[in-house]
Amino acid sequence: IELRLLAHIADIASLRQAFADGLDIHAMTASEMFGVPVNGMDPAVRRRAIAPLSKEQSMEEPRFRFLCSYRATFTEPQQMVGKAHFGRRMIAALTGGEVEGDRLRGRVMPSGGDWATIDDNDTLRLDARITMETHDGALIYVSYRGILRPLSAAHKHARNGGPQTPEEKAEVYFRTTPMFETGDERYAWLNDIVAVGLGASIGGAVRYDVFELL
Repeated sequence: IELRLLAHIADIASLRQAFADGLDIHAMTASEMFGVPVNGMDPAVRRRAIAPLSKEQSMEEPRFRFLCSYRATFTEPQQMVGKAHFGRRMIAALTGGEVEGDRLRGRVMPSGGDWATIDDNDTLRLDARITMETHDGALIYVSYRGILRPLSAAHKHARNGGPQTPEEKAEVYFRTTPMFETGDERYAWLNDIVAVGLGASIGGAVRYDVFELL
């Protein structure tokens, strides 16, 4: 059924004609994959052509490399715009912070913020923008979206300085996808990477551990 839909949606003429002629697409695929004739094909060979990927054929597990950690402080209390199209809008103005790491270090400049929304399922969706200034004078604009859930558990741990134990950390899902922009040639490599951040609320601030996806 999936192949038949694909043939029509993607307008693949050869597939559409094969179905119209009543051909066995999976047997034809198995014949090409394994070099056996369609006529008299062992059913087990045909099934191998449509079976899910085996462990040996599965996709490579992603690998990560530590990029930096940064802490950003916000004004208290945040501006609560109220509930509208996308949930309750909360705006948090950024007041500064620090960036630490072997590859990227410096400070978070007092500009930018987070234009987050909170839905009825206690999930906060981040929409943040910050500017980093490196220790050697480069300016790097960082924008990121992300998910924080449940917000109530994050607030509970934030009052104690953030989650302290593996069990407390497991109670909160806080992930971001930062994107970097800079015209400084020394850090131009940041423009061409994909990164993920693991966050924690620590009371009036957030902390992120950021990793480059290799």
